[in-house]
Amino acid sequence: MREFRSIRDFVRYLETLQPKVEVAAQLGLHEGGRMIQEEAQHEIGHYQTAAGPFAAWAPLADTTLNGYTDQHGHHHPGKIEMGFSPPDNPLLRTHELQEHIELSAQRNRVIVGVPDEVVGDGTPENPTRNIGLVAELMEFGDREMPARSFLGRAAFVKAEAAARAVGHAIYLAMIGKPHRPASAHYDRDIPF
Repeated sequence: MREFRSIRDFVRYLETLQPKVEVAAQLGLHEGGRMIQEEAQHEIGHYQTAAGPFAAWAPLADTTLNGYTDQHGHHHPGKIEMGFSPPDNPLLRTHELQEHIELSAQRNRVIVGVPDEVVGDGTPENPTRNIGLVAELMEFGDREMPARSFLGRAAFVKAEAAARAVGHAIYLAMIGKPHRPASAHYDRDIPF
């Protein structure tokens, strides 16, 4: 255990920790954000159970799977007709939504989300669309489609692990050890 000759020495020591703790907190935030990003990416294409305030994902509609013909006689092919294999994989079509879940780390915060960006090559199989609006529709649903939260749900599911990553990084900085990413076994290193 470190000993100090005076309160003044102890205060000086604490002052030296502040920049180290700030850097460590940012590293921990980035690590926690990465956990949430990876969870959100993993959720795409797999039915999710309810978690906290987020409802379980509803099965894909028959029209989504098998297509439909609208009132004007225009046929809209379903995932089966379009050759998706397996066709019953919610939110997974071209992998663009999954690939566009981004992590932005800034001072004292991390943002995990999908940017407003036009994607697709314009073909019927991959039309152009704003992937950010697609993510918003999937996350919140609308009158015709149920919400299939993948960002909020991922944040809820990984909240404790992300918070522990921040705590772990700060703890290491305070005891003078270099940052190392949290793992399944780091709990024994943190005395709280």
